[in-house]
Amino acid sequence: MNIPSHAALDLSYVIPLYFDQDNSDSLNDLLYRYSAYDESLMDRVQFVLVDDGSPRPVVLPPDVDLNVLLLRIREDIPWNQGGARNLGVLYSRCDKVIATDLDHEFSEETLARMISMRPLGKRIYRMHRKDVDGQFMRPHPNTFLMSRGRFLELFG
Repeated sequence: MNIPSHAALDLSYVIPLYFDQDNSDSLNDLLYRYSAYDESLMDRVQFVLVDDGSPRPVVLPPDVDLNVLLLRIREDIPWNQGGARNLGVLYSRCDKVIATDLDHEFSEETLARMISMRPLGKRIYRMHRKDVDGQFMRPHPNTFLMSRGRFLELFG
């Protein structure tokens, strides 16, 4: 995995995870898709994955060249997604943080736009999504682009 200096990182991408099946293919597929994006863009993104007490430890694919930090909560606390997100933001190396679910994906253009934004300050953004036909949908209630500082100021 490519580990640049923290100064080169501009966006932390926080994803709480919980797998109760035998594999983590959905995570691996997402990481493989992101690893195909422009390398100069992905070198600026830190993925903070938080395993929220899965019965089996999450195993990352060894051949994915992304900046990945995998954290594991050892106790399976019911309905702890918020706690997992809080832990992920706490360990983020960037002030600009996108927090979302595993089944959401951002285009190269969207990630580049997030990175190029000025400091977010007190603003918290929710983004419209597109369905498979390209039609806009309302923002997902569990996806936020925000300042890490503001998130911590509000206690998560």
